[in-house]
Amino acid sequence: MFISARDLARMGLLGLRNGNWGGKQILSEQWVKMARTPTEPNPGYGYMNWFLNTNQKLFPAARADSVAYIGNGDNIVFIVYQHGMVAVFRWIAHAQSAEFVRLLLAALKD
Repeated sequence: MFISARDLARMGLLGLRNGNWGGKQILSEQWVKMARTPTEPNPGYGYMNWFLNTNQKLFPAARADSVAYIGNGDNIVFIVYQHGMVAVFRWIAHAQSAEFVRLLLAALKD
């Protein structure tokens, strides 16, 4: 399946807005809450493909409440609730994504 960066960003905005799109609740707030809740077997994973930064292992520079969708080819949608921001990075090696997030967040502080 192929998806554009713009469509990935739209998915991120839906997550950022707690399932609301244009004033219409597309995903239930309860579903979004559950997707952002750490699972017992792996606190770094919410259900349905939400990677959580709960213990800040995924993205050490980001707060624990940030989340990411990580797909094929390391296409990543990163949601920073603190700043109301969605970032999409495509075809970046997963090992380098934490450094990208660090630089992105450092730029917001300047």
